Amino acid sequence: MIVRRIKARSGAPDSAIRAMDARSLTFSRSKCFIKSRMISCIALSAGNPQKITNLNEVSYETDYEIRFVLKKHIRQKAFSTCNCPGRRSVTAGKPLQAIPKGKFSNAFLSHILVMKFFFQIPLHRMAMIMRMQGLAISEGTLTGIFQKLTPLLEPLYLLLAEINRSEDHWHVDETGWMHFVQVPDKQGWHWWLWVFVSPLTVVFILDQSRLSNVPLKHFGENARGIVNCDRFSAYGKLVALIEGLVRALCWS
Repeated sequence: MIVRRIKARSGAPDSAIRAMDARSLTFSRSKCFIKSRMISCIALSAGNPQKITNLNEVSYETDYEIRFVLKKHIRQKAFSTCNCPGRRSVTAGKPLQAIPKGKFSNAFLSHILVMKFFFQIPLHRMAMIMRMQGLAISEGTLTGIFQKLTPLLEPLYLLLAEINRSEDHWHVDETGWMHFVQVPDKQGWHWWLWVFVSPLTVVFILDQSRLSNVPLKHFGENARGIVNCDRFSAYGKLVALIEGLVRALCWS
């Protein structure tokens, strides 16, 4: 079997390809040439072999291929040919990385971000999936990657929070959350995870307090809109502090 990788094009002449969904035409496709075996003709007593022709029969199947690749960067070095002061040699730089001097490419980082935040896959399960796909990686390594990506994601989080507070309808709730990370001036392990759900965004805030100062800090004094919430006293105080908010009680 000879395999040659080609790129599918929307103008491919095969009727079977034209019938495929337009999105599938962006797939990387493989063309497999399968050589016919020489089979004796059983219908003829002489047993003459069959003749190979230039005719082919084409069929299609959707395949699934996962590859983790270890890339080797070979960087060229150059040396000075004069006696000028300064560095005598220079080495070509590596491709730009989101995590400088990291062992994982930007494509890999994008992959785990999508798995974590779009598909909401826990790190334990993510590591298990990768091991099944041939990459031995620990949950600790993934945790370290996300910690290093946090400064890069913080501007996006702040932008989402700004969009959230600019809207006019929210579902707000809070729940207990055990928080074991060491931070300055931390008091106790039992923190509170607040959620602010608007039509466009969902914002989570992890705070030591369950008081009204947490949603007050998020909304600001100029917020205007409807807050769907339960009868917890902090929400009653919140709407008393912000005149533009109206509390719509739920039954929970």
